[in-house]
Amino acid sequence: MHQVLDLGINLLHANQHQADHNREHFDAWGA
Repeated sequence: MHQVLDLGINLLHANQHQADHNREHFDAWGA
């Protein structure tokens, strides 16, 4: 069960990182 929790946290962290990455691109395009 602990492994599943870690996996969920890793996915949430990855999604947040992707969101930050996308925001950088949007800023670069002046959106």
